Amino acid sequence: MQKIMEKFLLHAGEIDRFSQLTNDLLQQMKINPKDILRFRLSIENVMEIWMNELGENTNCTFASGSRFGRTYIILSAEGRMVNPNEYQDELTTMISNGNSFLATLGLFLEYHYEDGKNFLKLTLPKKQSGQLTPVILGMLLGIISGAVLTFGLPDVGNVIQTWIISPIFDTFMNLLTLIAGPMIFLAVYCGIYEMGDAATFGKIGKSLIIRFLLFAFLVLAAAGLLVSWLFISSSGKNNISGNSIMELYKMVLNIIPGDIISPFQTGNAMQIIFLACVCGTGTLVLGDSVSGISKIISQINTLIQLLMTYIGRLIPVFVFVCIMNLFLSGSLNNISGLIKQIIIVAAVTCITLVFYIGLVCWKCRVKPAILISKLLPTFLIALSTASSSAAFGTNIESCKKMGIDTKLINFGVSIGQVIFMPASAIMYFISSLCIGQSYGIEITVIWIITSILTSTILALATPPIPGGALSCYTILFTQLGIPTAGIALAISIDLLMDSFLTASNLAYLQAELVLSAQKLNLLNETRLQK
Repeated sequence: MQKIMEKFLLHAGEIDRFSQLTNDLLQQMKINPKDILRFRLSIENVMEIWMNELGENTNCTFASGSRFGRTYIILSAEGRMVNPNEYQDELTTMISNGNSFLATLGLFLEYHYEDGKNFLKLTLPKKQSGQLTPVILGMLLGIISGAVLTFGLPDVGNVIQTWIISPIFDTFMNLLTLIAGPMIFLAVYCGIYEMGDAATFGKIGKSLIIRFLLFAFLVLAAAGLLVSWLFISSSGKNNISGNSIMELYKMVLNIIPGDIISPFQTGNAMQIIFLACVCGTGTLVLGDSVSGISKIISQINTLIQLLMTYIGRLIPVFVFVCIMNLFLSGSLNNISGLIKQIIIVAAVTCITLVFYIGLVCWKCRVKPAILISKLLPTFLIALSTASSSAAFGTNIESCKKMGIDTKLINFGVSIGQVIFMPASAIMYFISSLCIGQSYGIEITVIWIITSILTSTILALATPPIPGGALSCYTILFTQLGIPTAGIALAISIDLLMDSFLTASNLAYLQAELVLSAQKLNLLNETRLQK
């Protein structure tokens, strides 16, 4: 894409001109027309705020170009700091939550203030094609090739296993292990820091995030009660002793690491996320005094996410290699639990979702048919597209029809579509049970509790990019002692169920926002009940 750099004086005519130029650039990228309109209006709104606050004829710059294959647009305005986070208008709220939250929309918006200038950057990722078909193809090719070599040409299979499959598999796993910990840390850190300021985080963000975390934990606790008896070993049932309770107690205390290096070396998910929360919150409180450091960390996060995006494209190849590895290493019995996993994930998700919808109906005195009719449009769009981005606009409108105050909608939907994923937490947890059992892991009560805690946290920390779940499965399986070969099986099922999980996550989110709005006195119950 050709680079553009224009300096101009801020006034109404120039706002219209650059709004149209932004529209043309987004159309070239083949962005969804609804998203183009939303972001075009958002940018117009920000420029109008700058004009009102900084005055007409403020020196501004419009720049666009391409870096690492991604198109970007940068707007800048000279003068005092005018942060869009401080304005509660519905349109500006769409850009107020920063890179991590708006990643669900496929667009990345960043605001920062530097050297007497306000900067607004819009980054568009490369257009991604769906991975389901390539993954299925990789599985089929892996099964066919593995079967031919195992049962028809065993000697050739042994040579290929020794010289090709095992080295490639080990290299890929080493790369995942290297990048997974830092990626989770940076995703959580930037997610907290980009909330804008400590006041916003304390007033709305902290309350909402605690509710999201608590609900995801309760869902997994319920799932554990429902299905754990299918997996827990006979020795595990009798392994609830004083030593086991002490082990659990030490695990909780061990969330605080002894140093900042060992959590990344051992892949300890809870320690990594604890460090990220402390650093992110500290940076948020210190504010402008550490803005330089925060900018560097944000850039590192962008680079690592870009690297993980490219790694994510190799998932079909990774699945092929892992299926081949299962055949050639004589571990075919590990595939047997996949159908069982799909059934259990679907059943547990449906049961907990129905219960939660019932809870909303009871607490808000709304008829189930009315509530479901308001949840259904967003659910169906997500189910048909497997994209929370495609359902974003419908989600906003559905929340309004349910009587939720705009203030909560703006913040809650943006952050919720990224970090509130109970169905994904269920997927992590059930995957750990099924794949752990298939590899002969001794599943005890303490092991299950560890899986519940880790899955809950990882569901909130999953980076919203292609391959983000891959890093989470790496961390989860390392934490639980499950062989890394099982990651390919987990990812395959995760992709097969992606549409259902995405739709369920949005239904959970809408139900939770209704309850949060009621608690915060931001719910119009009369409108909800109509």
